[in-house]
Amino acid sequence: MIKILSQLLIGVSEELVLHDSYAQKWGINLDKNSIEPVTKNYTDFLNEVSQKSNLIEIICAMAPCMCLYSWIGRSLANHKKNNPYKEWIETYSDKDFENLAKTLENLIDISNKTNKLDNLNSLYKKAMELELDFFNAFSNF
Repeated sequence: MIKILSQLLIGVSEELVLHDSYAQKWGINLDKNSIEPVTKNYTDFLNEVSQKSNLIEIICAMAPCMCLYSWIGRSLANHKKNNPYKEWIETYSDKDFENLAKTLENLIDISNKTNKLDNLNSLYKKAMELELDFFNAFSNF
């Protein structure tokens, strides 16, 4: 479990560095930009869960995003040449990222014996709904 938590923390740190590098590359001052409501809803949700919940509940709140981004990354893996999002695609199509996402899903599955399944399902569902809101706000799906 400690190895998985370590991988998760490293992954979050790497994601922050990736986002910061994009902001620098594209001349975006993150301190002067406002956060869109759908993004704030999701980050507020993660912040609240991380402050009030146990590790498996935090994983339930994070896993949907990780699994979704892994799928998107793998789906775009053959389209990264000359793509301005090449680093993003490489990050999320990486086999190690996919394995971490799958490991988190497996932890959720086996933890239902010691946690209230309704609560875990509620957190997972809320995270998926917030992801859907995010993609609907910025796309024409």
